[in-house]
Amino acid sequence: MAASIPGLPGVALSGLALSKSRVAAFASPSAALSGVGIPITVYMPAYYASDLGLGLAAVGAAFMLAKLWDVVTDPVAGIVTDNVRTRWGRRRLWVAVGTPIMFASAILIYFPERIHPDGITQNYLLLGLIGLYAGYTLVTISITSWGAELSTNYHRRSQIQGAIAFAGLFGNLVLLSLPALLELFDDATVLSDRMEIMGLFVVIALPLTTVIALTFVPEPNVPPTPPIGLRRAFQTVAANRHMVRLLVVDLLLSFPSSVRGVVYIFIIGHVIQRPDWTSGILVLYMIVNVIAVPAWVRISKYTGKHKAVAAGLLGHGVFALAYLLPGPGDIALFVGVHLVSAFVYGGHSFLIRSMVADVTDVDTLASGQQRAGLFYSLVTMTNKIGMALGIGIAYPVLDWIGFDPAGNNDPTAINGLRYLFVLTPFVAEMMVAWIIYHYQLDEKAQQEIRSQLEQADQISEDSPTER
Repeated sequence: MAASIPGLPGVALSGLALSKSRVAAFASPSAALSGVGIPITVYMPAYYASDLGLGLAAVGAAFMLAKLWDVVTDPVAGIVTDNVRTRWGRRRLWVAVGTPIMFASAILIYFPERIHPDGITQNYLLLGLIGLYAGYTLVTISITSWGAELSTNYHRRSQIQGAIAFAGLFGNLVLLSLPALLELFDDATVLSDRMEIMGLFVVIALPLTTVIALTFVPEPNVPPTPPIGLRRAFQTVAANRHMVRLLVVDLLLSFPSSVRGVVYIFIIGHVIQRPDWTSGILVLYMIVNVIAVPAWVRISKYTGKHKAVAAGLLGHGVFALAYLLPGPGDIALFVGVHLVSAFVYGGHSFLIRSMVADVTDVDTLASGQQRAGLFYSLVTMTNKIGMALGIGIAYPVLDWIGFDPAGNNDPTAINGLRYLFVLTPFVAEMMVAWIIYHYQLDEKAQQEIRSQLEQADQISEDSPTER
């Protein structure tokens, strides 16, 4: 029998009618969490490297160190959120703890010239990033794990994870629209102005949406999970072949995504030579991403999650080669290529996280425990490793080929920038499309596992020794 919702005795979790408004409330913090997404990847490295004068190598090193430190804390956070039980539940407590940590760090990282007007050092950036990522980790792992436990249905899980992705994309859309509006009304807008208006959105939306989610969304009541150490946690995951495959896939996708994100602003400024379109194109990209989420939810209902992911990545990887076509001034061609890419790339992230929810069922059947926090922490970990490697490698490579983000560049440096942007995702996505296509935990297999879990629960309830 499925777990029950506190305060609603006798209502099975799998039978709970989650209204659209409740799902929206649950997903709403992801809008604010998007402040650790595109703004951090696209604007912040360039801001700290150029406007604040830290340089490409120093900024790349700070971001990579912060990400790698964050990687160490991910599995610890996952284990803690699984093991610590309170009257408020397992997940909601850590959402409440992580929010003020992220809030304070966002003020440091988005408003450096106001907080420290005498000059910014690499250590200031590193400290702010570590705090930001620590709060983000606690909130994100808790929300995704909480979402996995809100339903046991194969497709309903995709809808819930899709809602989280939709909210995140909406947050990105708002964040990117704000600097675009600044640019529209003020030609003298500088990068620090864009950073501050995006930071303002984050520090307002984060506490507000957290309160909404914690107030209006119940947490499933699951059986206690015996404490598990790091070594045992990694052994558990290593024995789950489905999870190992998803971790490899997530790592291979995070790296090229990070590379493209951190060099995008240079592509617009130095290859297309239309820096005035930087924010506008990203806004259009986010709009298409938002449209793509419900479309990919529907596609996955017909093809299965893993085949939908494989199709999207195959299409995106091949189509990425079209980025080699636009040159100086070819803004219409670049926008067209970018928007098609946005749609075909719009499904893999949330579908993979929905697949992780199915993988936790495999672990529950084998162990009798619900350890969604552990599994989602490891997906978060591989994502951060890929992101850290992306910025930690991309910026030194650009430095090595002689690319200067603040000056003129010769054709060799420009071509190196272009090939880095295009070929990195092409190679990675071709590999991942093949790997994920052969994934075996489909809808039929997941339903069989759920059936076995429900039978085991029924036997346990009917056993005289349990009464």
